[in-house]
Amino acid sequence: DASYAVEVQRAHPGRLAIVKPLDPDDPATDDVVAEWKKTSGAVGIRIFWTEVGRGADDPGFNRIARAAVRYDLPVNLHCWGNLDGGTALIDRNPDTRFIIDHIGILQPRVPPAPAEPWRDLPKVIELAKRKNAVIKISGACTLSKQPYPYPDIWDPLARVFDAWGIDRCL
Repeated sequence: DASYAVEVQRAHPGRLAIVKPLDPDDPATDDVVAEWKKTSGAVGIRIFWTEVGRGADDPGFNRIARAAVRYDLPVNLHCWGNLDGGTALIDRNPDTRFIIDHIGILQPRVPPAPAEPWRDLPKVIELAKRKNAVIKISGACTLSKQPYPYPDIWDPLARVFDAWGIDRCL
C-alpha cells in the first residue's frame, strides 16, 4: 500500500516497502504469501475485514494468519467498525504479529469527522493488552472536528500512547 511505502521510504531511503492485501476466499493463500515473501521490499500482508458475516473463526482469515507466521510477515489488520472481531482474530492467532491499521477507528476520507469519532476508543485501549499486536497511528487528524493543530485529538491519542506504549505505536 502507498501509505506503507511512504513510511518505510522515510525510514529507509531507497527501499520500497509494500503490504499485499489478501483474499480470504483464496484457498492458495499459502502459495500467494510464499511468492509475496520473495518480492523485494515486501514487509507484510493485509486483511481488509469489511464483509459482514465473517467471524474470527473464518477459515480464510486463519489461513492468512498461519501463512503470516510461516513466512515471517506481519498482518496489517484493517477492521475499523469491527474491533470485536479483530480482537477475537488476534486472540485466536497468538503466534501471528498483527498491525492494527488506522488506530482501528473509522476515519472519513473527507470532512466532516464522524459525530462520535472516538466511540471505539475503549476497545482500542482494551486491544493494547494483546502482546502480538501493534497499532498504526495514521489518519488521526481526520477524526478532528477542529482545524489544525487539531486540539480535540490529543487527549484520545495520549490515551492510545499510554495504553499501547510508544514502542508499539507506528
